[in-house]
Parts: sequence; structure tokens; C-alpha cells
Amino acid sequence: MNRFKRSPLTSIRTAFLGSFFLLFSLNGHCLTDGFYKLTVKHSGKALTVKGGSTADAQNVVQYTYSGAEHQKWYIEKTSDTNPETYMMISAKSQKVADIQGASTLEKAYLQQYHFNGNNNQRFILEDVGSGYFKIKAKHSGKMLAVQTASTANDAQVLQYTSGTGDNQKWTFTPVTSAAAAPTSGSQACNTKYPVLLLHGIALKDNTLGYNYFGRIPANLRARGATVFGGEQDAWGSTTSNADQLKKRILQITDPASTSNPGGLNLGKVNIIGHSKGGLDTREMLYLYPTMKDKIASITTMATPHRGTALADWVFTSGLQPYLGFAVKILSFLQGDRNPDFVAAAAPMRRADMVTTNNKWNSLGGYTGILSQSYAAEIKPDTLKQLDVALLATGYVMGNLAPNPKEPYNDGAVPTSSAPFGTFKGTNVGVTAGYGGLTHFGITDRGILIFPGLTPGFDGPAFYRNVVANLKTAGY
Repeated sequence: MNRFKRSPLTSIRTAFLGSFFLLFSLNGHCLTDGFYKLTVKHSGKALTVKGGSTADAQNVVQYTYSGAEHQKWYIEKTSDTNPETYMMISAKSQKVADIQGASTLEKAYLQQYHFNGNNNQRFILEDVGSGYFKIKAKHSGKMLAVQTASTANDAQVLQYTSGTGDNQKWTFTPVTSAAAAPTSGSQACNTKYPVLLLHGIALKDNTLGYNYFGRIPANLRARGATVFGGEQDAWGSTTSNADQLKKRILQITDPASTSNPGGLNLGKVNIIGHSKGGLDTREMLYLYPTMKDKIASITTMATPHRGTALADWVFTSGLQPYLGFAVKILSFLQGDRNPDFVAAAAPMRRADMVTTNNKWNSLGGYTGILSQSYAAEIKPDTLKQLDVALLATGYVMGNLAPNPKEPYNDGAVPTSSAPFGTFKGTNVGVTAGYGGLTHFGITDRGILIFPGLTPGFDGPAFYRNVVANLKTAGY
């Protein structure tokens, strides 16, 4: 006799408890946020990202359940309206279930895609009894179904007009996952303090309708973050920008300010500064030491804390007058208040930054402020880089600039200049085999002002992780 064989009573008890838990989780069509296995009734197979891929636009299919992470989905309620809507987030890729191209047509495919907040990534549950639900795409009103009611592995899941077939009926079974709750969640970036994104040199918060940080601000807001721009000048000195930054932070943290949403007592800000935005921050803290109480964290992205060979080259090549003239034209178009090419760029020469760092560090550091940094670097596989202008300036830094040359750079800042506080790494989040990351690329801009266009790098996902980690750390 097999002493491990379950008795009928034990089996009934287990089934009852499982059913009770499932019904409790789905009570009122409302799932508790967490990881689930989604099983279709006609075949008993599980909703699966094909091949375990982490890429955008990878098909979602049915497949025999093995417990793999790409068969587990983090189900998260995204709306308090009636009916409730949900996102389905892959445990492996942290990308969301998405109807391809937001199509409303019959047989449009289900795929995984980075979160964009659109209704083709939101789903409504319809109870069809016996623990089964139809999953309706909010944008089209059509149901997720296995194509032709196939029972084969890798059969495509698509949207289809509601019917009676079992290939449209799904169960949600809670499972455990090695993955943390994903940063794709609607409150994953709801930090204690708001995020202040500080632009670098040349461009303002918005230029010709494009945000300096591309898709990132909207993406963070869609995950619960309160996000502001710095509103400092594009071609101002660190001193003048420090004054503007001080005023901006006081606006944000003052409950009586019109810049403060709802008169909230926000207290502090989490600064994420790109390039010169990091230098503006450090100058502000030097000039106004009491502002330290208003800063919860500082994260710098490709900031030339030790200067850059590109600035040295500009001021020794004879190009300064021509660049200064171009800056005046650009500043006029942007509405910059106090454009000054020399005042903005000259302090980033390497010798100047030695003196400046001595001045800044005389305050004794940044105790009480979380300080961290990231760097970008163009890799040898430059054919996958779209920004030829930064490829050119990167070549100048490595070959034509005054000694010492800086061959390891992002087209504007050497990797050796970027560390500040806890250095988090170079090209974090960049897929291997691509051409690294440019100075613009780390802000989700592939070419000048245009968002995206950064092969191998998902800018919104990278910043989501940074901000989600700030939330987890209590900032």
C-alpha cells in the first residue's frame, strides 16, 4: 500500500480549500495583486511568452505549464472604476500583455510590450461561472482566445468577438515567483518624495514639443511618481542655474506654491540630473547649504564630475566663436533667459573641475543625502548607434583632444568622469551586442530631441528601475 496516497477526504478538503482561495481572490471580479498562472479551459495550457523572450512585440501563446517565469503573470488592478481593469505583467520580462498595434480587428495578436498606459494593455474580467473568466481587452471589447481552439503548444492567443467556446475561458491560479513585484506596476514609482528631472546643457525641459527626457516623465507618472522639471537655463552658468534650481525646489516643496500639486507638504525632492544638471545641483548645495534639507537623493546620469576632454578641445580648437554664435540662435528659439556659451561650457574643462571639486568638497560631503551615479559609453559596435554626431565627438575625445585622451566615453563625457557617490555602473540596462549608449541615449533620446531610437536600451524601463529602487529605499 502506498502510504503517501491521498484519501478521498484529503482530496476533497484540498479541492475545497483551493476553490475557496480562488473564489476569495476573484470575489467581485477583483483579483488581489500578485503572481498567477492563467490556464485556458479547452486545452488546460498556460498563457506563456513564446520562447521565454524578453523582447518587445514577442507573441503570447498557450503552452504546457512547467512553472517557468515566462508562464507567470503579475496581475495588477489599474483602475478603481466599475468594471475594474487589470494589467498582466510577465514575471520574466516585466513587460505587459498588449494587443498588437492597439488593433480593434478580429484575430489581432496578444504580445508583450513595454508599458505605455494605453487601453490595449488593460483588461476586464467577465465571470462565466465555475471559476472561469473571459478576459476582455478594454480598447476593443474583444476577448482573449486561443486561435482556432487549438490544443497545440505555441498556439497563438488573440482577441476575438465574445463567444461560447472554452478557448475563451481562463482560470487564475495564484503561484509563487522568484521575481519581485514588477516595476511595471501602477504604483511602483510612487516615491515618498517627488522626482525632479534636471536637464543638461544645450536643451531645456521641452524643446519644440519634445521633453528632454523623452518618454520617461510620462512613464514614471503612469506608475505613480510625481515628476517635475528643473526649469533652469540650457546655456546658463552653474552659478545662475544653481539660483534657479534653488527657487524651483522651494516652489515644489512649499504647500502654498502654485507649482505644488494640491498644496501637498512634499518636504524634499529626489533629484535625477543628467550631465550638467548634476553640476548645477552640486553648485546649488555649495552656494546654499541649507538646501541640503530639501534634497532626499541625488542621482546623476553621465555627469562630467571631473570634466571632459571635449570641453578642453572646444576651447583649444578655435571653434568657440562659431559655437557661441550657434548657441545664441538656439537660445533665442528656446526662450533661454541668459545664454552664455563660455560660462556654461568652460567650467567643464578638466583643470577647471579640479578646482571646482576642491571647492564643492570643502563642505564635507553630502551626509544624509543618498548619492549615486551612472555612466554611458559608446561601444565598438557603432553600426547600431544612430547618433552619428556623438560618434564624431566621441572620436574627437579619444583621438584629437588634448592629452590625456579619453577613448572610453559617451560622445560627451568620459566614463571615468561620471562616478559620484555610489557608482552604479556603465550602460546598466543595455542589451549585450548593441553599440553601447550615447550621452543623449541615457535620457531616452537617440538623435538630438527625438525620443527612443536607442537600440538595445529601454530608457523608460531603466528609469523605472531607478525610481522604484528609490521608493523601496524609503525615498
